[in-house]
Amino acid sequence: MTVLHRLNSQSSVEIRSSSRQLFMIVEGFLSYQPFIDNSFYFEKAGNFLSFKNGFIHHDGFESNDPFFSILAGGTHQHLQKKSWFSNVKIESDLSSNHFTEFILNSLSVKPTIGVWYDESVSNLYLSREIFGCIPFFYIHIPNLFVAFSTSLTSLLKKKEVKPYLDLNLNKITLYASYSFKELYQNPSDTFFSNIKTVLPGHLLTITPDSVLDSIPFETFRPERWSHLNTSSEFASAVKETLLTSIINATNSGDQIIGSHLSGGLDSSSVSSLFKFQNPDRPLHTYHVKANNKDSDESHYAATVAKHINSTHHIVSHTQDELSFLKMSTSLYGHPESSYLSNASGINTIYLAKESGCDVLLNGHGGDSVIGSGMEVLDDAFEKKNWEQLQLLLRKRIPYFISPDPHPDWENYSEDKKYYFVLHYFLYTRIPQLRKLPIKKLVELYRDILPNFDISYLYFIKRAFKNLFLRLLKTNVLTKPSIVKSDLCDGLKNPVDMINHPQSLLNGLGNKYAELFEDVFHEYAIQAQEEFFVLSNYYGISVRAPFLNKDLLELCMAIPDLVKYGNGIGRQHLRDGMKGILSEAIRYRSTKTSLSSSEGEDITFRLYNQSGYYLELTREVWKFIDRKKFDKQVVILKNKKIPYDQKSRTYFHITRTISLSVWLEWLKENDILNVNNP
Repeated sequence: MTVLHRLNSQSSVEIRSSSRQLFMIVEGFLSYQPFIDNSFYFEKAGNFLSFKNGFIHHDGFESNDPFFSILAGGTHQHLQKKSWFSNVKIESDLSSNHFTEFILNSLSVKPTIGVWYDESVSNLYLSREIFGCIPFFYIHIPNLFVAFSTSLTSLLKKKEVKPYLDLNLNKITLYASYSFKELYQNPSDTFFSNIKTVLPGHLLTITPDSVLDSIPFETFRPERWSHLNTSSEFASAVKETLLTSIINATNSGDQIIGSHLSGGLDSSSVSSLFKFQNPDRPLHTYHVKANNKDSDESHYAATVAKHINSTHHIVSHTQDELSFLKMSTSLYGHPESSYLSNASGINTIYLAKESGCDVLLNGHGGDSVIGSGMEVLDDAFEKKNWEQLQLLLRKRIPYFISPDPHPDWENYSEDKKYYFVLHYFLYTRIPQLRKLPIKKLVELYRDILPNFDISYLYFIKRAFKNLFLRLLKTNVLTKPSIVKSDLCDGLKNPVDMINHPQSLLNGLGNKYAELFEDVFHEYAIQAQEEFFVLSNYYGISVRAPFLNKDLLELCMAIPDLVKYGNGIGRQHLRDGMKGILSEAIRYRSTKTSLSSSEGEDITFRLYNQSGYYLELTREVWKFIDRKKFDKQVVILKNKKIPYDQKSRTYFHITRTISLSVWLEWLKENDILNVNNP
């Protein structure tokens, strides 16, 4: 086991930032004016296709590793033929297909990034794979030009683009707010009004004067798995499908593989399956060790590493949160998306590369794609199937984590344990208890009481406890936003907004709507995009095997009761990992929350390092209410307030600092002048 330390100074981070180059990029520029000199727009590098009024080029996509694939080209009017390049196998003659039809129907495996320009009608087509693992941005100025790139920073720095850059106040307001109605969420928006993102799983058509409707091109068919019936069949299919995805992510035999290992079920399954398939192939595992005992999961990670015989590295928590935030902001071109500082996560990628790894696997997306089966509890409650609910809740007893301390829990009878499980479940299902009208609350109790032996006293005690703790200022109800009120009031309804997750359902109905909202959530996609940008910077490919269409379709087909299993949840994955994953992890029911002492320490460090960005003259106070921010700092410093009450506080402080760093980066790089909103 080796111990890897953080980077030592801010300057070392900045030096690396200036010395490394993007190695995987797709970009282009098309002018709607009669003349264009290609040399003034983008550097000519890699594969390059030139048109009479523009070009497309890509660089860094290796033909022997199509995990990230590119299909790009176009129709040359003056040559009356198609020219294209690709690092994926084309099963039919591209020249005989219109590109839209080709992407929608002819390709069984869609390219990660697709670009096609039909010069005869001046139409540009852009596509992006379903999980959004590569970012893809474009700017379209009607009848002037369209430019696109997988690098936002590359796009921002083009002299032709700069005159059209404006801050998107809606996006900034939503970014710095914990929650707002979905009505205000436009998934194609970026932090710049005129720059948009191609939606994952969509094909976009751009004409000289407009951007046409975005068309989803993937079809999910969970019925493919209808031949499976038993729990063991589902478990076996989950194992084999996830294993196939891992093989695809590590398909080059000469690559050195690393794996981020948190100690949880998802990352542990990825690491263990890789070694199961490749017992003689080296594997480096990386675990970020928490500084506080209540957050420390290093023993779980060490158990997995020993079980699979990996070369295990303990990554110390970095102390220079701000340096990493400045670096990542300069790479992304937009504020960091994490709720907490991601410095240690970024440092892990760097250290994996320094250890010689070419690929770094992780468990990203496992929770949402695999699913837990806990939906059966809500379903039984909503349908008032009280007998079924009682049976399901009794299964939960061995895995119940009570929010209140019960030192003598192990000595309680099963009925007494069930009492707490039931009451806590019912309490959490009563929406907005403080605001619920008394009449509605009484009606709800009257419906439940005849079927359950429950106590009014339990609910009253919990309600008064919350009120009492707030009076003592040891419990808080943090507002969802600390953005200035005039900006919140000025949120605009997007015109013709697409609900991105729902658009991908493509005829499946509402059965999977909640699942798709989770899997294809805006911040889940942004995390993938940021992994890719960091991959480019450090020269190591970060890959998430759980983000696999076949695996998602399979888990869509597995009944929730099978997933719920014996009450622990995720039974289909746990059973599939039998004999592969260490038993101590396979049936682990706990999981460390970010609302912990570790989260508080991380936020404290970032805040203490960010004085320069939080001065009264800083640009951020044009958007954030300084008094509201200062109240969050008071909450952060109050040791009497429990950690689980500070999640929003961590969010508000981190997002404010991230926004400030980004605004200053824009000014320092002369990308745009940050005017008063």
